[in-house]
Amino acid sequence: MQADRIAVPASGIQPFITTRETTMPYPAEIVAEVRTKIVKRLKAGTLPRESPSKTWTGRGQRLNCAACDEPILPSNVEFDFDTPDGRQFRMHLGCAALWEHERQRR
Repeated sequence: MQADRIAVPASGIQPFITTRETTMPYPAEIVAEVRTKIVKRLKAGTLPRESPSKTWTGRGQRLNCAACDEPILPSNVEFDFDTPDGRQFRMHLGCAALWEHERQRR
């Protein structure tokens, strides 16, 4: 089963995977893999450290997530945001929660 998105509540509750078929706890190794990508991208400057200046959500448009590189399917919630310097990003909602957590830690 391939993950459609990762949902990571800000409360620190165990992350969940949501697919078209089911919702279940997401394996820790997958969360760790996405977190590692995010940390590397924060260090490289390809993901922003600053807070978004504008955010919005909607259905995925099959474009790749800036955090995990997987497509954001129409069945997924897509989190889009602009940064103060004008860059634009899109992420799965769960990836955005991981990014926000890591961004605030650094």
